Amino acid sequence: MAADNVPDVYIKLLWRRFGMAASYEGQLKEIYPDTGFFCLGLEEQRELWCRFSRPRSNGLPAVGARVRLFGWIKWNSHIMEVLELAQLDPKT
Repeated sequence: MAADNVPDVYIKLLWRRFGMAASYEGQLKEIYPDTGFFCLGLEEQRELWCRFSRPRSNGLPAVGARVRLFGWIKWNSHIMEVLELAQLDPKT
């Protein structure tokens, strides 16, 4: 069976499997080391719940640190699976 719009089908399949790739900057608000979840405070009082896709040996910066995250926001849970985290200078 031929697909009419292959790029469209590919994007839809990626969305269903992984969600949406995104990059955010914000301040660490809460960390729950027992569960692996942490909360990132974004602009306008928004919050983003996150967890690492793989365990990290070096942990997270302290609550209040500014960070930049890159990862996938799962379509079914709206939790970001973090692939990369970088701590930012507080003035950034």
